[in-house]
Parts: sequence; C-alpha cells; structure tokens
Amino acid sequence: MCDLAAAFGVRHGGIIKIGWLCTKNIPTTKSVCNGFWPGVTCDNTSSTVISINLYNTWLSGTIPTSVGQLKSLTYLNLGSNRLYGRIPTSIGQLTSLLYLAVGTNKLSGSIPSSIVFMKFLNMLDLRANSLNSTIPSYIGQLTNLTFLGLYYNKIFGTLPNTIGNLTNLQTFDLSYNIITGTIPTSIRLMTSLIGFYFTSNKLYGTIPSVIGLLTAIKYLSGNINKLTGSIPTSMGALINLQSLGLEYNSLTGTVPSQLCNDTKLNYMALDNNKLSCYAKCLTSVIYRYVYDILICSTGNAKVMILY
Repeated sequence: MCDLAAAFGVRHGGIIKIGWLCTKNIPTTKSVCNGFWPGVTCDNTSSTVISINLYNTWLSGTIPTSVGQLKSLTYLNLGSNRLYGRIPTSIGQLTSLLYLAVGTNKLSGSIPSSIVFMKFLNMLDLRANSLNSTIPSYIGQLTNLTFLGLYYNKIFGTLPNTIGNLTNLQTFDLSYNIITGTIPTSIRLMTSLIGFYFTSNKLYGTIPSVIGLLTAIKYLSGNINKLTGSIPTSMGALINLQSLGLEYNSLTGTVPSQLCNDTKLNYMALDNNKLSCYAKCLTSVIYRYVYDILICSTGNAKVMILY
C-alpha cells in the first residue's frame, strides 16, 4: 500500500491530504485496515484490502505496477484525478475485481491485454482520458460487463465483432472518439443493452436491421457520424426506446411510421440528414433545430426536402 501512496503523489500532497502516510515504506498509522487510511476497505476476516475508492482526491502520478499485488481487490475507483501514463499490465492480476474506474484522468496508451484475466469485471470505466488504441477483440471475453465507458478518448479503428459476446452489457458508450467502419451485426446478441452511445465518430454504412432485436434499449445516440441508407423499419420493435439521436449523418428516405409503435419514445433528433419526411404520429417527439424534414402527406408519400 505504501507503494501506491508513493506513486499516487505523496510528493505533491495528494495522498497526505487524505491521510495515506508511510515512513520507510511502512504505514505510519496503526493499520491500513483499521480505518486510518481513508478510502480503503478491508475484509473483516482476512484483513486484506478489498476496496480502494480515491475518486476525485487530487491524485497525481502514475498507476504503479504494484497495484497487481492486491489480489483480493474487488473495487478500484481512481476516477476524476490527475493520473497519467499507461494503465499497467499488472492490472490484470486483479482477478477478483468487479469494478474498475479510472475515468477522467490523463491516461494514455492502449487498453492492456491482461484485462482478459478479469473475468468477473462488471464495470469498466475508461472515459475521458487520452487512450489512443483500437478496441481490442479480446474485450469480448469480459462477458460479465454491464458498463463499458470509452467516450472522450482517442480510440480509433473498427468495432470488433466480438462485442456481440457482451450479452450482459447494459451501457456501451463510445462517443467522441475516432472509430470508423460499420456497426457490426453481432450487436444483435447484445440484448441487455439499455444505452448505446456512439456520437461523434466516423462510423459509416447502414444501420443494421438487427438493431430491432435490442428490445431493452432506451437510449440510442449516433449523432455526427457518416451513416447512410434508411432508418430500419425494424426499429419499430424497440418498445422501450425513449430517446433516439441520429443528427448529422447522411440518412435518406422517410422516417418509418413503425417508430410510432415505440410508445415510450419522447425525443427524436434527426436534423441534418437527407430524410424527406416523417409520419404525422411522430410530430410530438421529433426535435428540429432546422425545419428540414416535413410531415409526410397521406400514405407517407415523399414531399419536398428543405435545406
């Protein structure tokens, strides 16, 4: 634990402020597990560290390789600090970890391949860093994930087909990266998804019709991409959908009247596409900055496009 204290910025005062003090690599206070180290929780029986929560505590420095020695750790939250450098490969030694949050720091490099050993991981929050790599195919081995946050990084490349293995994933946020390619049809297997966010990337091609199989989804946001083709009629099966954002793409055709079946839909943003018209039943939910989409005439016939 003193290795962590040193790495997390004792020299800069970050750890001192919250009470993590060491002398000659030995905790100065009576015991790490007796409540003298804020943010640390231990197992009452084994006296091993099982949780570290240092969210927003002004930490600086790098994540040390010694973090991998905390074999019993199930919760690690280092979010909203000033940590930089790479995520160490030793993180994969935390095979009991359920929750890993290092979002809103200055971390760079890639997602370490060693995370495949963290089989029980439910939460992986890497948001708002400077990670500059692809989404590795081995991410699909983390089949217990319910949250995967990657937004506001510099992630590039394509979405691997293996994301379809994440059948327990509820929130998948890829927004504000440089991801290209098409949306893989393997998403049809991600039937637990509640929120799928991929705004501001470079995804192209059509929206796969299999998206209609994601019947648990409530929030779908894919603004500012290069999507083409029509909005799939299969999206009329998304009975829990509340918010749909597909602004600033190159979608064409009419907005399908099948979306009227999505009775919980209360927000739909479709501006700056090449769509011709939408069904009158969607008037109350469509949000328009610029009135470039008109209500379809009787029978959903196409009408004039205004740009």
